[in-house]
Amino acid sequence: MGLMSASQKANDRSWTLIQNAFAKAVSNVSEYTLCYGYWMKSGLFSKKMYNFAVGFRADDNEFILVQIDSDGNTDGESMTFSKNNVTEIKKTLQGGFKITSSLTDKPLILIVPGFVPDSMEDAYQLPINQQEQAAQFTAMMKNY
Repeated sequence: MGLMSASQKANDRSWTLIQNAFAKAVSNVSEYTLCYGYWMKSGLFSKKMYNFAVGFRADDNEFILVQIDSDGNTDGESMTFSKNNVTEIKKTLQGGFKITSSLTDKPLILIVPGFVPDSMEDAYQLPINQQEQAAQFTAMMKNY
């Protein structure tokens, strides 16, 4: 295991959780490129982590977020973002995307990292290696 990547065992487990959670929420899984994303919401005295199985179709500028916990259980309804309901996407200084949409009351900041090391599992993130998928997602978001 490298310092800047997930171990193969943790990576494989995370991919299985993401694939299974997305398949529960979306019937046509094969049409989407899958990846992992998260949003850390900061409160006055606390932080809350939201994990997502993310499926996207770059050709259609569409992505679906399925909220999951660290065991792969889905939480709430999936949200499908498209040109029809996204009003603005801005890149944040931290490398995420601030998404303003009619689907959410407030903008959502989504981070799709190239990797998450095993050590971040203690912070309720899923260890994963997804450099190629993260690059494809970033390219799609820049074209919005």
